[in-house]
Amino acid sequence: MKKYWKTTVIVAVCVFVVDWMVMGIKLLDYDYDILLEAYVAGACWLVVCGNAVYVATRRLLNRRTARA
Repeated sequence: MKKYWKTTVIVAVCVFVVDWMVMGIKLLDYDYDILLEAYVAGACWLVVCGNAVYVATRRLLNRRTARA
C-alpha cells in the first residue's frame, strides 16, 4: 500500500505543478476562465493531504510502547 501512495503522491504533485503553470499562463494572457484548473489543483491537494493523514496515522498506530 505504501508503494501505491508514494506513486500517487508523486503523480499528484507533478500534475499540480503543471496545472499551476497552465493556470499562470492563462492568467498572464488575461484569460480568467480557470475553474477547471482550480478543481484539478484542489483534487491534487486532497491527494497530498490524504497521504499526510495516512502516513501520520500509520506512524502513530505502529509506534511501539516503551518497555521498562
